[in-house]
Amino acid sequence: MEQITYGATSGIFKTEKSTILKCPFPGSEDDLHCEQQAYERLRRHPRIARYYGRFNNVGCELEYYRNGCIDKVMITMHGELPYLKWAEQIVEALWREGIYSDQHSKIPPA
Repeated sequence: MEQITYGATSGIFKTEKSTILKCPFPGSEDDLHCEQQAYERLRRHPRIARYYGRFNNVGCELEYYRNGCIDKVMITMHGELPYLKWAEQIVEALWREGIYSDQHSKIPPA
């Protein structure tokens, strides 16, 4: 297993079967547990990384994206970053899953 990056609360490792394992740093287990619960609640969606389950009852196994982490993608992109497009995709995914609704929206329709 090869560590490919790390975040604020966990290390990210690429497996031989082209998935990643997200393993929490000591003291950050609760943060990853909340993330696991969110993935377990969500169904399969093209804009959400596929969740394969818990790993050793602490970490989680997720779909591997060959383009890498978003911070690396942002560095290699030229021109304006598509923040609005990304935000729309996030809201669309959450809306479809019933997590986000008009009751949660403070933004008036365009």
